[in-house]
Amino acid sequence: MQQLGLEPPDMGFNDDGDLSGPGHLVVLGSADDRHPRATQMPGALTELMFMTSPIEVDALQRDDVQTAFAHGVARAVEAQLGV
Repeated sequence: MQQLGLEPPDMGFNDDGDLSGPGHLVVLGSADDRHPRATQMPGALTELMFMTSPIEVDALQRDDVQTAFAHGVARAVEAQLGV
């Protein structure tokens, strides 16, 4: 992001594995008592930027930003698969 001239805030990450209640639209992983309809395939949910941030919305309009995100996600998948 810095190479593209952008400085989005580092908001860290949250592990919501222990959260319960409404609001989870997608369940990743195998089924259990809490998630009877979980997926049967591995997955990852990414949030590269937030539509609630005007600065990030503007950045998402740029082709170079979209390309950088696409390449970054592709490299992560390749690394995970050992390709």
